Amino acid sequence: MSPNFYGTRLSCVAAFFTVLSIGIAQAAPFAQATANKSNIANPTPPAAPPKPFFAAFDVSSAAQGAGPGSSKIVITSITLTNFSSSAQSVYVFAPIYGSDTTSCTAAVAGGTEPGIEIEVQAKATISVPFPSGLVFHGFTPNCVAVQGQTTGVDAYLVGYTQ
Repeated sequence: MSPNFYGTRLSCVAAFFTVLSIGIAQAAPFAQATANKSNIANPTPPAAPPKPFFAAFDVSSAAQGAGPGSSKIVITSITLTNFSSSAQSVYVFAPIYGSDTTSCTAAVAGGTEPGIEIEVQAKATISVPFPSGLVFHGFTPNCVAVQGQTTGVDAYLVGYTQ
């Protein structure tokens, strides 16, 4: 064997480990970026509200109320289905009660803000989202009411209470 044989081998081994360490150092940021991309592509969904609220109504010309009575109501979605052959307007509002101010199921004497009127075409379903919420708060009792022109519409209110 030549006297330079072991020196050449040693140089090759040192060069191999140098290239290997550079490759590992460059791969680490790539691995971190890939991990971050997977988190962006698969975000964690928001948690469900701690106190969900749901109310279903067979809408009629008489206002109907629902709610917990004491908690703030935040409506995040209203879905209306019109079964009749003509367009219908539906009002969703904060009810005012006459003598019974302890229950959301008492007879509604009037209404106030917040409120919204939604028109539903004949034989159609419409869903109206409220990403930041339609808030009903500061009334006694704290409720939400629905009223229509006639019968033939179903209303579904979804949200949460605080």
